[in-house]
Amino acid sequence: MKFLKLIILLIFLNPFYGNAQEKDVLPIPQFKAEPNEGMQKFYAAFVRNFNSSTVKSGQEYAKSKLVFFVETDGTFSDITAEGEMIEVNEEVIRVMKLMPIWKPATTNGKPVRSKFIMPVIIKVTKNNPPK
Repeated sequence: MKFLKLIILLIFLNPFYGNAQEKDVLPIPQFKAEPNEGMQKFYAAFVRNFNSSTVKSGQEYAKSKLVFFVETDGTFSDITAEGEMIEVNEEVIRVMKLMPIWKPATTNGKPVRSKFIMPVIIKVTKNNPPK
């Protein structure tokens, strides 16, 4: 498959906690949720699964803000994405749904539900325009 070559930079901001309207989210867990396989493998899998054809020709960057919850069993819920390009947002959500479950956040040794906000910045390399 020939797609745009791209670099996806996933930058984890500190998870956003404490929205009183969100169900069962504690203010700040002792330990944050994290991928079972580690962040490097998570990033690699995200990049590998991302379909770069969603980035329009001529675009240098595409940005999306991914928001999701890690449940007490490590699964994801309420996955949403916001950004200028609807196709990219949909692709970011699709890829996140493919990711393996995480170790949930914990407080006092018990798993707790946690919320993450993760910016996704996609930089299209100029050497490989769409074909």
